[in-house]
Amino acid sequence: MGIEFGRQLRAQRSARGLTQAQLGANTHSRGLISQIETGEREPTAEDLLELAGRLQLAPDQLQAPDHVPLPEEAAHLLHSMAARQACDLRDWSQAAAHAGQAAAAALAAHRSGAWWDAASLQAECLLRLHRCEESAALARELLAHPLATTEALAARAHDLLARTEKAQGHPGAAVEHARRAVRAAAGVHLPAGLLLEALRTLVEALAEDGRLEEAWEHCGTLADLADDEPEGALQGKAYWTIGNIAFLRRDHATGAAHHRHATTVLSPANDLGLWAQSTKAAAAARITGGSLDAETAVMLKRAEQAYAVIGGTPEDQAELALLRARWLYSTGQPSQALPLLFEAHSARHLLHPRLAADAAQLLARALEAAGRPDEAQRVLEDASHEFAPAGDPRSAGAPANHT
Repeated sequence: MGIEFGRQLRAQRSARGLTQAQLGANTHSRGLISQIETGEREPTAEDLLELAGRLQLAPDQLQAPDHVPLPEEAAHLLHSMAARQACDLRDWSQAAAHAGQAAAAALAAHRSGAWWDAASLQAECLLRLHRCEESAALARELLAHPLATTEALAARAHDLLARTEKAQGHPGAAVEHARRAVRAAAGVHLPAGLLLEALRTLVEALAEDGRLEEAWEHCGTLADLADDEPEGALQGKAYWTIGNIAFLRRDHATGAAHHRHATTVLSPANDLGLWAQSTKAAAAARITGGSLDAETAVMLKRAEQAYAVIGGTPEDQAELALLRARWLYSTGQPSQALPLLFEAHSARHLLHPRLAADAAQLLARALEAAGRPDEAQRVLEDASHEFAPAGDPRSAGAPANHT
């Protein structure tokens, strides 16, 4: 393929406004993309499938500029573009629908790599919609595909499964899949960012399972990987996670240091949605860890302001209501917390099971404090039929993480 292929790849990438690192994503390093574009390295068949999928092209279109796409290939391209646009607008329902149609078209065109990417995007969107069982089923299908015999794709599939299990309230299963993702991502020729993301998922799953000390042990490795990562989303998310675990362990000084570090590399101007989600999770970890200082108050306010700008989903609004209520209750204002707790409790079907149980428990406490014990008892009785025993205080109030 040589130089001509490299030129075509560079042209397709530039036309989509992608950097070399963005095109490579979690499976190809920036350096490898550069070598392919300059003709220094020949792409393998697997490289071709991966890169074509990320460019929303059939592999043959990269090999032959005059290639006339089949109807299925054209449908895949159109639906892939629509799915990405819907993701940019945070319209996860439309994104999931278009990604599913893109995956079906790619399958009909016998484009395995394109199918894998589209199906992976569909699973991510389903997870954001809390359609966890569908997301998990698709993740298992991805894992069973022959392409997932490669370490990079196996790591991505296991990482996705870990997050779906965590979102369903199965932290033990989440830990197991996260461990497999870490093992797969540790291949010597794989991008460090893939291992960093897998390890971050493992740390969060361990914390969700109440294994804070084990999670903290992995945070040392996570910090080393983050320090070596170029400034950006991956590095920022890692520092947020380390800070959150520190606060849950009630190591407020270490947690605050990592949170401040995260804010220097993860800018709201670059990705306000990610920044809002990370800030919300950090405020939750601080409150749960007993840090009720001015810095936590500012962080909570910033999260609320960010979601006011981006809109947020009904789930986001329910989580924010519960988080603000936790702040009010924890700072001795249970009566002011009551309206927000009623709001969160009424939206409990949108929340992570642990958060829904926590909302019921906190509402009952606030009702007790307001001299309404009969109502408090009814809330607890109703909750006992819907949820497992009220959430582990180490993770209560921390939103499920889908990034």
